[in-house]
Amino acid sequence: LQRPRTLGLVLAGGLGAVGVLAAAALGPADRAPFRFKVGWHKEKSHDFMNKESLYAFMDRERLCSVVEEESMIDIPLIFMRRANPLPSCDAARAVRTRYCSGCTEEPYIVAEAVPLR
Repeated sequence: LQRPRTLGLVLAGGLGAVGVLAAAALGPADRAPFRFKVGWHKEKSHDFMNKESLYAFMDRERLCSVVEEESMIDIPLIFMRRANPLPSCDAARAVRTRYCSGCTEEPYIVAEAVPLR
């Protein structure tokens, strides 16, 4: 980084990265999810999406249990239910979630009420 050209390239790259991140952070909240790699690990932006509609589904269906299959979706649902318990739950059913890559609008996650075994 001692040469001015190298320093300029590093600064330009850093400013470009900041610009891309700022555009993503300040852009519309309802954009479709995407998959990306962090090192050798694949991530999904589904995990960071707003889950309010899933919370509302659980309340509407009176569900207190979660079938744990997709931990990055299910852990917030479990936490929400423990933080906001319902006085009367349907103990015979639970919520099951899955990613929906073919969905065209939020929440890009499918939730369904399923019987507990």
